[in-house]
Amino acid sequence: MGEEIGGGDLRCEALLAAALLKIADRDGYYYLRDIKKKMAEMLGEEPNWLNEEWIGNALKRLGFLEKRRLSRGRQVRLTPKLVNAAASKLLPPEVLAKIYGGSG
Repeated sequence: MGEEIGGGDLRCEALLAAALLKIADRDGYYYLRDIKKKMAEMLGEEPNWLNEEWIGNALKRLGFLEKRRLSRGRQVRLTPKLVNAAASKLLPPEVLAKIYGGSG
C-alpha cells in the first residue's frame, strides 16, 4: 500500500471503513485498540501512522461522534447502519461485494 498517509488520505480511511465493516456486527461501543488491531491485521503490519489518535480523528471525519473514555481505553459507538453508509461512500462496489460475500 502506498504511503500517501496523513491529513485525511482516502485510502487509509477506506481501510478503516473496511475494518469497521468486519468489526461492527451489532450496535454498541467498540474499543479503538480493537479497530487498530483489525486494521494492522488487514495491512499485514502496523505502520507508524496507525494509532488510536489517528483512528479517533478519522472516525470523527466519517461522522462517528459518540465516544466515551473508560479506564481500559477509548471507545466509539458504531452501528451497522452507519458503518455501511460510511463504507459505501469510501469503498468501490467490488470491494464491498468481497467483504459482504467473504467472511465477516
